[in-house]
Amino acid sequence: MKTTNLILILMAVISLMSCQDANTEHSKNTIVILMVDTDSILEAEYPISDDKLKEWVYFLDDSGAAPGNGKNFDSKIYKSKKIIWLGIQNTAKYYKANDTEDYLEAYEENTIAIKRMKKIKGPSLLKKDEYEDKNGKGVVVGHVKKDSKEGIEEYSLTFLINDDEQKPYTIDPKMHMY
Repeated sequence: MKTTNLILILMAVISLMSCQDANTEHSKNTIVILMVDTDSILEAEYPISDDKLKEWVYFLDDSGAAPGNGKNFDSKIYKSKKIIWLGIQNTAKYYKANDTEDYLEAYEENTIAIKRMKKIKGPSLLKKDEYEDKNGKGVVVGHVKKDSKEGIEEYSLTFLINDDEQKPYTIDPKMHMY
């Protein structure tokens, strides 16, 4: 992935997160960030158990959902909007980043690519039950139905580290319609 593309993606995420205000909370796209402890995962023997993977993968978003890992993460989504999934590596550089410039520098070395989102169970909140990374940038975009009913949908996210297609990793968070 080109450094320029990664920087543009991160800048878009930061811009969208900072533009949220109380009046538009229920009319915005949701950005879900998958933070991955690549060092721990790459040191472990593949395949990795679900329990172990959940120790090394952490979710956060801009919808106000409580951060979490796997099934204990419940992202809020909104009718007729998008949900965007992207991944970043969770390394010491991120913890030491003091400002946006430091964060962008750390993000340039990103090795996480979200490849697919697939519905597991629950109401169909999105227009399709499966979305893939269409342009090779490691970002998946889903489209929320305009006539979705409230409810919780469980889904899986498949991601790669260092574009290694021989070792895909899958984790299963949730999304909640508001």
